[in-house]
Amino acid sequence: MFEAFNESSEDWEDGSRWFGRSKNDEFVVVGIVQDGKPVVASVRDGQSNTPRGVIKSYRHLVSDKIAGNIVLSFVNYRTTMLTTAHTALNFTLYQQLCGKKWAISGLTGSASDKVVVMFKNEQTLDEWVLYENTDIDLSVQEGINKRNKLIKSKLSKGYVPDTLWSYNALIKL
Repeated sequence: MFEAFNESSEDWEDGSRWFGRSKNDEFVVVGIVQDGKPVVASVRDGQSNTPRGVIKSYRHLVSDKIAGNIVLSFVNYRTTMLTTAHTALNFTLYQQLCGKKWAISGLTGSASDKVVVMFKNEQTLDEWVLYENTDIDLSVQEGINKRNKLIKSKLSKGYVPDTLWSYNALIKL
């Protein structure tokens, strides 16, 4: 899995250049977006510098080796780059019997009064992923209602509520 930034486009438009670093820091890849897909132009040693891209363009890419070539593809979930404010949050954990985990930040202490969720499943290669939903504003009742609706949606999908966890404790699960 790679953490990637686009150099010039929040939306990863065709022709835009991007940089990615493998989560294990082994590789740095550089590429362009072509036909809506990330195409690798070069692979560098993990010690190589990675230029900073458009922060809002942050996303994960998954890799596969096909005929000896590294092929990357976009994951079909949204993600947000982790900040110090996120690590100070507490999360209520919800789990399914199959091992899927989903957690949501509390109503108080959220980063910028936004809903922050974390999830971990087979699609994320069993690694925790964080997403800050900037569309839900917890400073107004409508935002609180949307947060509650999101929780009800998870409950209806078989997620069972657990307890409150700090960020640092949660990522160890």
